[in-house]
Amino acid sequence: MKAELLPEERGEEVRRLGEQGVVAAVGKPGLDAHVLEAADVPIHLGAAGSPLAERGVALTGDAVRDAAAAIWLAGAARR
Repeated sequence: MKAELLPEERGEEVRRLGEQGVVAAVGKPGLDAHVLEAADVPIHLGAAGSPLAERGVALTGDAVRDAAAAIWLAGAARR
């Protein structure tokens, strides 16, 4: 994704990328709402136990490293 995009533009970029395949996006609820709503697999940082967990992955912490581990675990489970 392009870092110079505004939050609303990031959601459009995720939709564009979705035309090529499945897209996962990592972000904080509220701050990255446009991106998370547009993703096929939203990964919500700091949202475990919230209703957001019903659609996507909700992590307790804010570390992107935890999101990377969740993606790796999902891939390993699928294989």
